[in-house]
Amino acid sequence: MGFQVIGAGGSIQEVGAFAAKGAHTINKPTDYGSLGQYRVSVVTGTLAAALAANSQLFQFKWTDATRFAVITKIRWKFETLTRFTAGTITDFGLDAFIVRSFALGGGGTTLTLSGDNNQLRTNMGASLAQINVSTTATLTAATTLDTQPFAQSFAFGSQVVPSATVAQEGIKGWDGEFVADIANGEMPLVLAQNEGVAIRNRTVWPVAGTGVYMFEIQWAEVTAY
Repeated sequence: MGFQVIGAGGSIQEVGAFAAKGAHTINKPTDYGSLGQYRVSVVTGTLAAALAANSQLFQFKWTDATRFAVITKIRWKFETLTRFTAGTITDFGLDAFIVRSFALGGGGTTLTLSGDNNQLRTNMGASLAQINVSTTATLTAATTLDTQPFAQSFAFGSQVVPSATVAQEGIKGWDGEFVADIANGEMPLVLAQNEGVAIRNRTVWPVAGTGVYMFEIQWAEVTAY
């Protein structure tokens, strides 16, 4: 049994049991209404050697009671500033967790998202989110994290100190990421009041060396999803 979809101009689209017919569609961004879509890229301050295990370095907090944050992309990468004298690939890897009830948290640098900041179109509203990133030390830890992370990474920066004349290697790609393939039906991360994301390092760093992380995040703010 087939059925017909009739467009506003009267054109008929045959689907179902009819012979295969191509359908022309245009993918659009998530409808944000009077709110908006946003993107942030930020780099931590210089993080010192012997950084404690499970140090939270990036936090995204959603506090609005009636609207939602729809996160479609998070990614990060690590760059060595002063070469580390020892370590393994797990030393600089990060784990991204969903925070189910955002208690505590904060510290470091709170990004400015008020006014015309980081909207992907000027006439969008100011963001309702709060983002904190480490400066030179760990953030105040958010609590009530999921038991397992939803994204992880290994990093490549643990190398013996070279001579002063040897240049640092360049950043090569992203260490870790979460990207929702919405066009193919994949669910983005949808946050309600007092939910969020916390990203932390996995193991204690070696006793010598310094580095930074870059974080990027993209999200929509909506009244329903």
